Amino acid sequence: MQTYDPASDPILCDPYREPDRHWVLDTSGRALPNRPPARGRRPSLRARPVPKDKKLANVQQEWDLGIAEQNQNVEDIRSRVETWRSDGYPGVTGVTRKLLFHWSEEDQCQMPPFFAQREAIETLIWLREVATRGTAERRSIEEISRRHNDGIVRYASKMATGSGKTAVMAMLIAWQTLNAVGTTRTRNLRHAQRFVVITPGLTVRERLEVLKPNHPDNIYDEMGLIPVALRSRLNQARVKIINYQAFVRRDDLDATGAARKLLRVDPEHRREDHVRAAERVLRELIRGAAYGDIVVINDEAHHCWLPEAPTKAKKDEKEAAAVWFNAIRALRDAGHLGRRAAGGGQESVVYDFSATPMWIGTSAAARPRLFEWVVSDFPLMDAIESGLVKVPRVPIDDDSLNEQTMWRNLYSNTVPKKVNALEDHLQEPLDSSVKALYNDYERTFAAWRDKLATPPVMIVVANSIQNAEGLFEWIAGHGGGEGPRTPGRLALFSNVDEHGNWHAQPRTILVHSQIDQDKDLTPKIAGLAKEQVERYAEYTRDRQKALRLRAMKPGEALRLMMNTVGKEGQPGEQVRCVVSVSMLTEGWDVSTVTHVLGYRAFSTQLLCEQVTGRALRRSSYESWREGQNGRRRLEPEYAEVVGVPFEFMPNWPPKNEPIQPPPTHVVESVPGRDEFRINFPQVEEYLRVPPRHPLRLDPDRVQPYTVQPDLFPTSTVLTGVTGEEKFISISDDTRRGTVRATLAARMVRSFVNGDDPEAQSRSRTALFRDLYRATGEWLDHPEVSCPDPILLLGAEHYQKVSTAILNACTDTKDTHTQRERERERAWSGDLTVKLGQPAQLDTANVYFETTLQWIWPPPKIQTDLSGQAPTSLGPLTHKSELNRAACHSALERACAQQLDNHPKVQAWARNFGLGWTVPYHFQGVWRSYHPDFVARLTDGSHLIVECKGLPDDKSEATKEYVTDWWMPAVAGTPGLPHRRWGFVELISIPLMSHQLDKAINRLMSGGEP
Repeated sequence: MQTYDPASDPILCDPYREPDRHWVLDTSGRALPNRPPARGRRPSLRARPVPKDKKLANVQQEWDLGIAEQNQNVEDIRSRVETWRSDGYPGVTGVTRKLLFHWSEEDQCQMPPFFAQREAIETLIWLREVATRGTAERRSIEEISRRHNDGIVRYASKMATGSGKTAVMAMLIAWQTLNAVGTTRTRNLRHAQRFVVITPGLTVRERLEVLKPNHPDNIYDEMGLIPVALRSRLNQARVKIINYQAFVRRDDLDATGAARKLLRVDPEHRREDHVRAAERVLRELIRGAAYGDIVVINDEAHHCWLPEAPTKAKKDEKEAAAVWFNAIRALRDAGHLGRRAAGGGQESVVYDFSATPMWIGTSAAARPRLFEWVVSDFPLMDAIESGLVKVPRVPIDDDSLNEQTMWRNLYSNTVPKKVNALEDHLQEPLDSSVKALYNDYERTFAAWRDKLATPPVMIVVANSIQNAEGLFEWIAGHGGGEGPRTPGRLALFSNVDEHGNWHAQPRTILVHSQIDQDKDLTPKIAGLAKEQVERYAEYTRDRQKALRLRAMKPGEALRLMMNTVGKEGQPGEQVRCVVSVSMLTEGWDVSTVTHVLGYRAFSTQLLCEQVTGRALRRSSYESWREGQNGRRRLEPEYAEVVGVPFEFMPNWPPKNEPIQPPPTHVVESVPGRDEFRINFPQVEEYLRVPPRHPLRLDPDRVQPYTVQPDLFPTSTVLTGVTGEEKFISISDDTRRGTVRATLAARMVRSFVNGDDPEAQSRSRTALFRDLYRATGEWLDHPEVSCPDPILLLGAEHYQKVSTAILNACTDTKDTHTQRERERERAWSGDLTVKLGQPAQLDTANVYFETTLQWIWPPPKIQTDLSGQAPTSLGPLTHKSELNRAACHSALERACAQQLDNHPKVQAWARNFGLGWTVPYHFQGVWRSYHPDFVARLTDGSHLIVECKGLPDDKSEATKEYVTDWWMPAVAGTPGLPHRRWGFVELISIPLMSHQLDKAINRLMSGGEP
């Protein structure tokens, strides 16, 4: 009999598919053990259950999810979007459709979006391009938003921490921009190309710089989110990333408090109004913008709400919300979000993103309530079951005689509460919990030591500056100047060794949320910050980094160190423990956190979720396993949490050994290997060379073509209860003429004028006339069967029909010779390409990290016992500019090995992380194909190598476009080097050597594989 244990195996679903199973929850929100997962997707909930202490709830009962608990708006929208998705996204623009298909298929993007990300952007697109103001779901959500936001329409996307909000914001910017720049309308009411992204602090602001398309590390190129043919247009987007504090109104009167009092000046009357403040901050973005041509994106949007809203938030939270919301209200009032609609709201919607878009309460027992304008919901439980995030585990039971689990609410159960760093032992139960969590960290550290270049990280969150400083010194040691230094009580976290000397790099750092708001630090923390930064600058071998850090303010330098925790080669790479005051900064993007200790009061479950969220980012998304019935799932990762009364999965402490993470491998260009460099033409689209003479359709070259109406009738018979029947049909001569003209015009647009004066002399009008005639003759040909020509304008036929007509055409000059030649090579082979920017990619300056395990050559990881970072050693490739090839399968790795050792291969490269694609057409949509390998042979020709174990319709389409379109087009484009290419598809390791030899020999002998 099969047993079900959500604690040991919580992941149920493929992260790239809609969740189709979920764990049954008890009344406290925990997954019930020994219960099979329920089929289907868990409904979106208006309020989340509050997990209780197991000692206080001995009986676990299933939580009955009634209609009242469900978020009906989200459920209704989710259902409509699901139907729209399955129908192939009807009702959107051509650009939007290209993007949706590009994001929906895993082989299109460099890093394919997860379903959670796709659903979020699909929902926003459906609401703006498909739904109308008369659509019930859109009307309902907009009426609710206006009611709670002073008439402003906001759409909120709820996405669990670690599920990829940044990527969705990037897709939003791409969707809006590419539609805006592609329209001929002077004023587009649905799309814009100017964006203001508002954040809660400097850390998030700096992290979101990757949303700018021209940023060197922009997320669009990193993930491959944009089809090559559209990428250059995205650079027209103007993106401003700003923290909300910038909108604080300035004082027009520069005077002291005493002067103000003497002059009897009312401070409120001397401050700039909200509109002036907003326009001051966004002056460059607003300058030259069309009316209403700005889109507002709120990250961590739970901080932004109507100041007058009835809420029990604290004073500082209300003040922050007021600054943020009033900035948006000012932009609306000044017309920068478009004119107000007749029914209220504004033309440009405000887009909210948050893991916790909830109203703030004051009680830990209160159920956090979602913002009413949430339109899509992918909560933490769904993210856990899909493997998108780590699984947080907290104590729900212990071996004490107390009625409560002591380590669950550390702060309330610890007396006295003040931490004394000079004592050998902390007060109980703080002391035992810290040591137990540290013991588990030691085991994790040992398991990671030879796997990753950076160590696991433990977070300690304290309630006050005094206790944070005390815990920091107790954990990491203390002492300064020339006096003796005392090692910390936890050896792996101690900044001081057993001899009283500082370690070369800080292992533990002390931070404060003030560093994220550019406020002055306390003298103690400022001193520690300067000391930590100076110590790193003294020991680092990178002099430029040392100079840069020393030139910064203490808070700025400490923020840089904190934001680079877990990043190899950066100031924070060897940090193992972060002690924080109050709460870690939002947007702190570290994937190596494994342990959390909370020593503060957690007044709300919202706060528990936010603190725990800092530990939820996975370290790897490439650790796959096959489940039952072929279900593909990610391996689980865990975060051990003590002192934070929050949990979804039970079972702490863990009974098994720590899960060893897959090793991280660095793929990079090797200096001095220029002779092995591979260049890739970056083809955006294929263009045809205009013929020199009139075109004529050759009836002998027309191939059979049949169009089936399928589900769509083209005619019907009408009849009544009496009287004459009537036959009606969509076919008529007018529609036929429209189809001929449309197809001819589209084919004309696929041509490009070359450098040949004779070709240039042919006018587009003459070419259109020839193709219009040829299209009519093709439609009348007996080999062509089509019940109604209008069907040929569908996406699934357009490309095929254009190709079929052009392949049947000939140039009328020297017709006989031409016809004989065309029997061997289609006339449409006269192709060139439109190149992207840059025109060519290459293998120079490549650097990325991966956890793929099929590596050639097999690497070795060696750890320096002094505690420095592990270094990737081992053999390098023989004939590649890249040090190694990261592969997805044994077949690909065997291919890499063959290419590296083949005597007729001069150089080769694995096309993973390089961004090179080949455009191809399949099922009515242009897509991007990522070839597996490219090899330059000893005669200068290039061979594209694809490893495909089981060929299918899609692989046949890619092969056709590589051989019949891409290779002839590259060969026919003047100025492109390396114009002789071949292609081979390898299907198995035993046949690989024979297939590869045959393809290489044929290409070098003048043939094509």
